[in-house]
Amino acid sequence: MEKRLFIFLLVLIVFLLVGCVKQPIKKEIPGSNNVKIVENEEKSVKERTEETEKQIHGFDFGIEYGPLGLAEVYSETRVHVAKPYPEAVIWKNIQSSASSAYNWVNLDAIVKEYQDAGFDKMQLLITAESPWASRDAGSLKVKDTRPKQEYEDDYVKFVKAAVERYDKDGIDDMPGLKYPINEWGVEREFSGFFPGNGNEYVEVLKLAYPAIKEANPNAKVMLNALFMSSMFVGNPDEKEVERRLKEEKILGNPKTVNDIRIILDAVDYYDTVDLHLLSDYSEIPATVRWIKGELKKRDVSKEIYGGDVFPMSPLFIGFETCNIGPLSGKEIYPVDSKTRCEAVEIIGAVRKKNDPNHKKANEWLERNIAVNIPRKFAVSAYEGLKGINIGNMEDWFIPFGAGVSPNMGLIDTASMLDKIRQPKEKRPGFYAVKMSIKYLEGFDSVRKIDLIGNAYVYEFTKSGEKIIVAWYDDGKFYGLDKETPSIEISVPWNKKSAKITEVPVKRGNEEGSLQIIDSANGRLNFKLGYTTVFIM
Repeated sequence: MEKRLFIFLLVLIVFLLVGCVKQPIKKEIPGSNNVKIVENEEKSVKERTEETEKQIHGFDFGIEYGPLGLAEVYSETRVHVAKPYPEAVIWKNIQSSASSAYNWVNLDAIVKEYQDAGFDKMQLLITAESPWASRDAGSLKVKDTRPKQEYEDDYVKFVKAAVERYDKDGIDDMPGLKYPINEWGVEREFSGFFPGNGNEYVEVLKLAYPAIKEANPNAKVMLNALFMSSMFVGNPDEKEVERRLKEEKILGNPKTVNDIRIILDAVDYYDTVDLHLLSDYSEIPATVRWIKGELKKRDVSKEIYGGDVFPMSPLFIGFETCNIGPLSGKEIYPVDSKTRCEAVEIIGAVRKKNDPNHKKANEWLERNIAVNIPRKFAVSAYEGLKGINIGNMEDWFIPFGAGVSPNMGLIDTASMLDKIRQPKEKRPGFYAVKMSIKYLEGFDSVRKIDLIGNAYVYEFTKSGEKIIVAWYDDGKFYGLDKETPSIEISVPWNKKSAKITEVPVKRGNEEGSLQIIDSANGRLNFKLGYTTVFIM
């Protein structure tokens, strides 16, 4: 209940704020459905391949946010990283007063369930919020979660106790702990979820970092977490990124770009930059380029992880209306001003069971979620991320203001009100995760085959075998009953034939349609559409 109320209040704040925020310019990628695609010069492809292989050192396939009751069903996908809801390690939920003992019962239950199901990595977010210890967190609206000066030592003790309990060093460990938990995020997403500014976040980080490291020298501290999607959607070039950054307004985030730079400055107090990638995959390359550039300015190199990754664009943020006004929300790439009303209609149809297009809209949403999941994995791997956590594991209750994101669950559940969730039917996105891991887990390297136009082709090498993930995307929004484009392409292939399997887009299918085609003169020539395919 607390989480839903918090999100609801946050959404109210967000849609009041976004009326003053400009929608970033959409970067159109020129292309034609009738263009014959050819591979770029071999030299440039080889150079990019070598650069990428230096970046690959294992890739983590993760999911979030994990409640009780869903670990076993998600273990079927072979995903091995899980992140529980942030409430799991909020100080107030573990120590109710200064004189109270720590109560680990709820957190232990989450850790035990997911580890018993085979999740060997978990990421926990430790949060200082406490009605008795925080500077201003006793009312409905939390204004300042930093510990009061007289409780800073208590906060440090709490952090050490939490990290010690789950480090599996044999000292004060959780009973039955199977794997160490070595990844700790400090506070929640650096947007509306952390109420303070950049300097205030760094204050908490400087208290938490040495405490985490003292309790577990193997732990990695995650700078948690940067949400800047509107700066990078559409994969803009450096000039356009700088134009957006100068505006200082991040869509859906009350923090400024300067706040982001302030927390990045604290290079001695984090090991991993945690990104929240909450639009479509097009934001990933530009985001990573910018983060790496900022780290280079500070003469450091850090891991980059996608700790909270929507499978697709939520389409909208703020109050979803066709008409534009002071309190109306903003469309999110690939939706633009021309397709805004169409997106609003889809969002409404998804939510309202009595809408005549309710079933069709949900099928459209589930199809697009499934299509985009392997895109997120492929692009993230190529750009050098350490891994990503795809969400959501279940639908959320947010009545308005968040586009289609509340309906991005990968399975049906009986009720979010159940403390222990009851899994129901699996959606196409569930099998898209399973399929991605089946074919890509353990890959050795990945390269992007640069083609003219809007074909995206990522070639993975796994145990000497080539696996291609490919799709066509012209950067436009295609709503209900809209036919998505396709294009004829040609890619290098050293076998006599290839199996091309689409990601599943309908309920009841674990994999999509399959075709087998012969190669000709060392190449595969076929029609590539909007639905993502795996080629083997």
